[in-house]
Amino acid sequence: MRFRVIRPFRWLGDVRMPGQTLEIDIAQAARFRAHGLIGQAEQAVKLPAERAVAPAPERAVRPPAEQRKRTYKPRKKAAP
Repeated sequence: MRFRVIRPFRWLGDVRMPGQTLEIDIAQAARFRAHGLIGQAEQAVKLPAERAVAPAPERAVRPPAEQRKRTYKPRKKAAP
């Protein structure tokens, strides 16, 4: 997995600087994370597609309370 470096450290003869990514296994990453040297795993993030905003009259409008369907039944009150 790929992890992002958050603090500089020396590893395998090179200095790893913040912002770099390392391709290492989970066990080694756990040790580095325990020392606070690397951050979360980098994951490919797919950006959402752009969506156009509809003009105000075309937007969905919530109907008035009397027109909405009831989603529950009111409780019957017990006679005293």
